[in-house]
Amino acid sequence: MKKIVIDLSFIFDNPNTGVSKYALRILEYIRDNNLQSSFILVFNVLNNNNLAKEYSDFESITIGKRWIEHTRFFKFYFYAFYFSRAIKRINPEVLFCPYGNTINCFVKTKTKITTIHDLQVRIDNSHYQKESLRQIDSENRMIKTSDFIFTISEFARKQILSYYPKIKDKLINMSNLVSLPLYKETIPMSPGFDYILYVGRLDPMKNISTLLKAYKRIHDKRLKYKLVLISHSIDNYNKLFKPFVVANKLDNEIILVHNCSETDLIRWYKGAKLFVFPSIREGFGFPPIEAGMLRVPVLSSKSDSLEEITKGLVNYYEDPLDDKELADKITYCLNTPMTTEQLNAISECFISNYSTNIVGKKICDFLFDNPKSILKR
Repeated sequence: MKKIVIDLSFIFDNPNTGVSKYALRILEYIRDNNLQSSFILVFNVLNNNNLAKEYSDFESITIGKRWIEHTRFFKFYFYAFYFSRAIKRINPEVLFCPYGNTINCFVKTKTKITTIHDLQVRIDNSHYQKESLRQIDSENRMIKTSDFIFTISEFARKQILSYYPKIKDKLINMSNLVSLPLYKETIPMSPGFDYILYVGRLDPMKNISTLLKAYKRIHDKRLKYKLVLISHSIDNYNKLFKPFVVANKLDNEIILVHNCSETDLIRWYKGAKLFVFPSIREGFGFPPIEAGMLRVPVLSSKSDSLEEITKGLVNYYEDPLDDKELADKITYCLNTPMTTEQLNAISECFISNYSTNIVGKKICDFLFDNPKSILKR
C-alpha cells in the first residue's frame, strides 16, 4: 500500500507560527490516533535535526543541501527541484501540502491536496515586489497542480474564488485546528499586575499601531492595566512601534514577551483580564480562538474572517483603525466583564468547532478516503 506524504519542507525556523502550527497540529491528531505508519514526512535540510527528532515515530525524508541558503531569492526554486525529485521517487498515492508554496507548487501526483490559507500577499503592500510576484506565480501553479484545495474559513474560500472563480469544485473548507495541551492543569500567570493581552505578529497588518494608540488613551485615564504583547519576533516592534512607546513614556507599561514556551503562553492567556485582537488581515486567526477556549474575555475587530470564526460570540469594535473606538470598547469590556456562563459557552463552542480532535479527524478522513484515492484504513 502506498503511503500519504505530508510536506513540512516549508518549516525553516520557528515551528510555533501560523501555518507551521496548522501542520503540526495535524500530526498531533495522527500521533494521538496511532496513524503514523500511513505517513511519510518531508523535512528540509535546515530543520531536519529538530523536526526529525521530534517526529522520530514517523517515517521521514530530508530534501535540499545546506549551500542553498546562500542563494537568497532562488533558494525556494532549488528546494523545489529537490522536492520534486523526492516525490517522484516515492510516487505517493496522496501528497498533502499543509501550506502551498514555491517548493511544492510544481509537483503533480496521483492525488495532490493543498491548503491555501489566504491570498493576503495580493492585498498586503508590505511585501517586496519580487516576493509578491513569486508568491502569485506559486499560487497559480498550486491551483493547476492540486486536485483538492483545503480552505480554513468561508472568508478565505470566497477570497480564493474572487481570483480563481473556476475552481469552486476543488475547494473544501476544512477550517483550522487549535490545540492547547495541558491547559486545564496550567495555572494563570501572576506577574504582579493586571494586564491586557495581545498575541501574534508585530507587523502593520496586525494593526499594532491602533492598539498602542488606544492603550495610550486608556492609560491617560489612569486605568491601571499594563499591555502585554507576545510575539515570536520583535524586529518590527523595535523598528515600527518602539518610537511611539518611548515618545509617550509607556516603556514601563508595555511588556514585550518574546518566544515564550507553549506552557507560558497558556499561562499568559489565562491570567489576562482582556484579550484584544485588532488585526485587519486574517484568513483565520488563532489567538482569539485560543483565548476564548481558555475562557478569557475577547475583544476583536470584525476584519476579514474574524467575526465568522469567532461565531459572533465575543466583543467587537467596528472600525479597526479607530483608536478612540477601540479604547472606549476596551474600557467597556474591563468595566463590564462577561459572566462565567458566557465564557463557558464560548469555550465549548470553539472547542467543538476547532479542536484538533474534531478538525484533525476531518482532514485525515479525507486524506484516506478522498474520491481520487484508493487508500482505505
